[in-house]
Amino acid sequence: MRETISAGEVNKYTYCPYQWYYGRIHGDKALRAKYRELHPGTDDTKAFRQGKAFHRRFGRYEGLKRGLAWASVIAALGLLLFIVLRYII
Repeated sequence: MRETISAGEVNKYTYCPYQWYYGRIHGDKALRAKYRELHPGTDDTKAFRQGKAFHRRFGRYEGLKRGLAWASVIAALGLLLFIVLRYII
């Protein structure tokens, strides 16, 4: 068992301390197997697929946002350099 706790684990703990504890001790795979055992016929994979799709879209959005921020900074610095060089030379 790891000795450090991540921010994601803190989030899981605030949602449900018991789920966090059992997930940390037994692992997520064992918890899913127990869930399927207790709730036969339910499809818990749909929620996981939806969650993965959401995070994939969110990651793309954040990457695009970060890229546009850097492009803006570079453009502003280029404009500043152009103005300074135009009036100095």
